Amino acid sequence: MAVDCKGVLLLLLFTAALCDGSSSSKNTQDQPPHIILIVADDLGWNDVSFHGSDQIPTPNLDSLAYSGVILGNYYVSPICTPTRSAIMTGRHPIHTGLQHGVISGATPFGLPLNETILPQYLKPLGYATHIVGKLGYKGLDLRNGTEPVWTENGTYSTELFSTEAERIIASHDTSKPLFLYLPHQAVHSGNPDNPLQAPQKYIDKFPHIQHPGRRTFAAMVSALDDAVGNVTKALSARGMLENSVIIFTTDNGGPAAGFDQNYASNWPLRGVKNTLWEGGVHGTGFVHSPLIKQPKRTTHELLHVCDLLPTIYELAGGDSTELKNLDGTNVWETISRGVQSPRVEVLHNIDPKRKTAALRYGDYKIILGEAYKGAWDGWYPPEGVTTNHSEEANHVPRWSGPLKIKCAEKPANVSTNCKPRDNPCVFNIKEDPCEFNNIADWNKPLVNFLMGRLEAYSETAVPMRNQPTDPRGNPKYHGGVWSPWINLTDTSVSTNELFGQ
Repeated sequence: MAVDCKGVLLLLLFTAALCDGSSSSKNTQDQPPHIILIVADDLGWNDVSFHGSDQIPTPNLDSLAYSGVILGNYYVSPICTPTRSAIMTGRHPIHTGLQHGVISGATPFGLPLNETILPQYLKPLGYATHIVGKLGYKGLDLRNGTEPVWTENGTYSTELFSTEAERIIASHDTSKPLFLYLPHQAVHSGNPDNPLQAPQKYIDKFPHIQHPGRRTFAAMVSALDDAVGNVTKALSARGMLENSVIIFTTDNGGPAAGFDQNYASNWPLRGVKNTLWEGGVHGTGFVHSPLIKQPKRTTHELLHVCDLLPTIYELAGGDSTELKNLDGTNVWETISRGVQSPRVEVLHNIDPKRKTAALRYGDYKIILGEAYKGAWDGWYPPEGVTTNHSEEANHVPRWSGPLKIKCAEKPANVSTNCKPRDNPCVFNIKEDPCEFNNIADWNKPLVNFLMGRLEAYSETAVPMRNQPTDPRGNPKYHGGVWSPWINLTDTSVSTNELFGQ
């Protein structure tokens, strides 16, 4: 979307620390690798051609994915704030109080101030750490964006962030390892009066998609794909690509069929963003690096977004076993060599306010509670025709066909055999990835076991940190831009009141 400088305070933060990858988990090269962590916002499973999308060619993403390792059994949280906190802390949102909803404008809460985040782990290891994009946290050396930016009105944010990332790479002192965190706004919807925006040159690439919302969404994906390609070219031009690890992930499932005024696609998975169905939590991701020992494959080992921090820390030369209170595990050997994942289960979430929860153990998933009264519990094919009339995707070297999910046979009672608001539902995700067949009724011992796992996690959860909107954060009091507005020395309101216990 284009940047509206009247309502946005651009926070482009910059600086130090990360990476390494090799024979056991340590890089044998003199310098740890550069780490580029790219996060797409609201990208659905079916919105990239390396997953088999016939509508939207993503040649740059495909090239990196097919020459690296595609994460075929990788999970994120159902909405953005919990996932992004997990990336930065390696901890599950139930352990940081961010298990419900998002941190929206003028709400006086956030990640607990006593949490150590990824760049703070990496700086002592010698990295220059930078963030360019949507959401920043403390812990980076240099900030460029403490003042409102009024000169970029009309600039498309995907291109703006990409250009800044390219500038950082071009000016980087290559004697130091680089950590670049690049969380794009794309492909999230924007302001309600014009939620989906893309440069016309991208919209013109998709005349075969008749639905206007899906066509513009496809254009947004295409712009994101070009941005990733430009960053990759910048790394190559500096001679940094050969000692880099590029990690690409979405933050949650796609908002399909008009959810959040957007038209992503998770087809054939069930559900949408902010639901605990596979369409909300089955992440799109890959890792590309010349350091990968067995590239050009898909891993179907179970992985979770919490695993990124300890994996990156290990690559950077640290010892991830020394990091305390993490929910993630170093999975570099799984990614690089194809060894079995150390992970056997994934907690999707426990939301005490919504009274929803879901967990996967092995092949089995339990889900209980209902979001939006079940209104978004269905299966939503992409709007418009599915034939790709572009030749772009055909020029990407592939070692196999795209990663396509094959559904089990759809039963006649698919719309009635699972009512998670009434009783827990259980699915064999390996055999039934589209969540057609609820097997809970004839597997009571399995239901009891999975409920026991949820109860064990629930006992470790901390209270939600969510707070109501603070009118003092309204941009009208800060020159028309979103700005920090709370001073922790302000005695007019207690820290507990602002940030929770």
